[in-house]
Amino acid sequence: MNNKGFLDIHMHVIPFVDDGADDLDDAINMLKIASSEGIKNIIATPHSGALKGTGGNLKKNFNIRKNPKNKESSCNTTIKACALEGTRGGVLKYFNMLKEIARNENIQVELGLGCEIRMDYDNISKIIKKVKKGIYPTLNGTNKVLVEFFSNDEFCSVRDSMSALLNNDYQPVIAHAEKYNLSTEEIGNLRDMGCLIQINYSDINPKYSNVISKKANALLEKQMADFIATDAHHSYRRTPHIKGTLEYLYKNYDSEYIDRLIRGYYFN
Repeated sequence: MNNKGFLDIHMHVIPFVDDGADDLDDAINMLKIASSEGIKNIIATPHSGALKGTGGNLKKNFNIRKNPKNKESSCNTTIKACALEGTRGGVLKYFNMLKEIARNENIQVELGLGCEIRMDYDNISKIIKKVKKGIYPTLNGTNKVLVEFFSNDEFCSVRDSMSALLNNDYQPVIAHAEKYNLSTEEIGNLRDMGCLIQINYSDINPKYSNVISKKANALLEKQMADFIATDAHHSYRRTPHIKGTLEYLYKNYDSEYIDRLIRGYYFN
């Protein structure tokens, strides 16, 4: 990752592999939007289900949709059919293809690879083995792993899963921590253990005035967040637009703290 622009550690920009980018057109448009918004470093984070290595999983588990604003895609159906592999090889294939196209089109972003790992304490040993083997990539080759839970997971199982990762020298980055049924105190306890906390740009806007938005802002007020990320999935919805949220953040919170959050200070 370079030192220019903002860092986004959570984006579903690799086409075909999960519920993110529909195709290469959608993915490239996501990168163009991100670059125009000031995001110059992106870690592509497909769901861990895309890396299980069982052919056809994605076709079964995800509904691949067309961009309603661009129904005629330049990406041919042969590529689409081959993409539904559900393997690490398939993810790497389209990740490298995306990097090459972005470079050829001179899109000013640097791409790294990671994944969003769905945690399950009952299977934690299997998950850790997959991380060690590189089946589930860490964030851009560091010891940091992006993890998510079911929204109703209890604190004790989340804590024990995080402890297992930490004991194996991996530092968990908890994706969209505001979305879980965890109190800010419990999130603070996880942070005290050594976890890092990521919140979504889209959940910060107080106009929604819901539980998720209130929790995201509470984490910012207490400076308990370590990253803000887009968790973008498409160029036409759940997009990587951030300028409006950035304006709100700099108006309402300490500017040096916000700089650290968006520029990846806690990534190093």
